[in-house]
Amino acid sequence: MEGLIAFLAPIRYQKRVVKAWTRSRKQVTHWFATRIISALFVIAAYFLIYQLFGVNAALVLALIAGAANFIPYIGSLAAALIGAGIVALQINWVTAIIVLFILFAIQAAEAYVLTPLLTRRVSGLPPYLILLALAIGGTLFGMVGAFLAIPMTAIIYRFMIDLKQGEYYSEELDSIEPEDIAT
Repeated sequence: MEGLIAFLAPIRYQKRVVKAWTRSRKQVTHWFATRIISALFVIAAYFLIYQLFGVNAALVLALIAGAANFIPYIGSLAAALIGAGIVALQINWVTAIIVLFILFAIQAAEAYVLTPLLTRRVSGLPPYLILLALAIGGTLFGMVGAFLAIPMTAIIYRFMIDLKQGEYYSEELDSIEPEDIAT
């Protein structure tokens, strides 16, 4: 892929473009790793709650919740509602409402505490920027915008930090030979 990126970029900027591409790809990989860790947290927490309440197929329901966790907003809501519905069918409605509130608390802890902290630690994005990106992306473009908001923000943030630190400019200076500089 780097070869294609370099081919498409002007010769003068190829090193910078490939470097920016590599760093952007790394940011997206880090973001995806945080999503996997968050999903594993949801799976473990849901499984524990289902086991505590004696729900049959606790592991299957927890795995569904972990997979649904990748879908912003609607996925976690659907997983909690499905789980509460199963609890209502297996046990009773009062227990289902209790479980639903616990599952919502787990989702809130994951969405507003764990994921922003993990993303900050792994990608360097400040938590307020993560929440702002989710709000703007979700509002403007719905589920797709919410899903793509953090990786796009991470790419832009990394690029701006590198640009501010002179990462891309310094390569241009390195390629200038001393005899090219007029004295």
